Amino acid sequence: MGKTVKNLYSRCENFLANLQIGEDDDFQSEFDQDDLDRLTKSSHEADGGGEEFTSRGRRRKRFQASGGIQGRFFLQILAFSILVEGYFVYNYIISATLIKNLNQVSSEFNSTSIAETFVNFVHNSFQYTVMDPTLPILGGSSEEQIYTSIQELFGLDSIISQEHAKNLPVHNENFRREFNDIYLLNPCRLFQNITIAECEAWAEGSVAQGMAVALTRTYENLRFLLTLHGGLLINSSLPLPAGTNITQISSDPLQNKLLNLLNTLQAKELSVSIPLYVKQAFRLLMVSFQNFESDEYNAMLGRRLAYFILFNVFIVFFYIVLWLPVITGLNKSMWRTKTMLVMIPIQIVSKIRVIRVYLRKFLIEKKADF
Repeated sequence: MGKTVKNLYSRCENFLANLQIGEDDDFQSEFDQDDLDRLTKSSHEADGGGEEFTSRGRRRKRFQASGGIQGRFFLQILAFSILVEGYFVYNYIISATLIKNLNQVSSEFNSTSIAETFVNFVHNSFQYTVMDPTLPILGGSSEEQIYTSIQELFGLDSIISQEHAKNLPVHNENFRREFNDIYLLNPCRLFQNITIAECEAWAEGSVAQGMAVALTRTYENLRFLLTLHGGLLINSSLPLPAGTNITQISSDPLQNKLLNLLNTLQAKELSVSIPLYVKQAFRLLMVSFQNFESDEYNAMLGRRLAYFILFNVFIVFFYIVLWLPVITGLNKSMWRTKTMLVMIPIQIVSKIRVIRVYLRKFLIEKKADF
């Protein structure tokens, strides 16, 4: 291609020089179709062109240079498009993963959040039932509702343990450690308003063995007192548990026994265990849960911010290093081609059959548009 342009440029200069001295006819006879074919053939031999042939059987130059530039350009665009698409796919994946993880731990979170209030509800319901057995709870018999609620407490405790075991791959190391400290190991060092020694000695050391053991003991005490309450309503001669500090509260012997259920060792243990240990344990778990979710969200947000910054840096890099040189090269090539064509006299251009055919076809198409 370069050799052809140089030959054309040289002949244009010769034409201008001959034109000034009145040798138009000689030059025009020189620049005929044979010369164009010869130039094309020499360019083909120099540049290794395609296999297109002229009407006289000679090989004609098939320009491949622009195709190579276009190929590199499209490869760059393809690479850029793949990277951009990869960035958005990555954003989708980490967002979907976060939502999936949150949905997976939602059951454990909900069970843990309602446990504290549910235990308090059952304990308060039992106390009110002792004072007034006729008091309805949730629109039904108080004793039946409390018994059902105690069974649900055992089920809730099992759900928390099962969901936590299922969600272990999702939880971070901090939450797993704090859950084990509270539920399975010794949580006494975490509780406030109580010394470690008092905590470890409370309820025959059940708290020191982990809240899983302490909660089971709490629920069993509730069920024992409720069963005893129901038995006294059927047989008032049943004795109260050993160690009960019996106090004369009512002149009615049955009512007095029922009220003294709140003076049993089990009832006194419940009045301390629930507000001091159970309440703090579940609140500590909720704080750990919230910290875990906050850490997960912040980590995901940090990763997205980092990749967003890298993505913008890549856009700037692509524009400056890859896109801008291509556009600049295309502009230079267009201006160079346009300048070269302007330099060739119209009389010479009109003698080239290929250009003449193309211009005629182009003008016909333009007229058809109008």
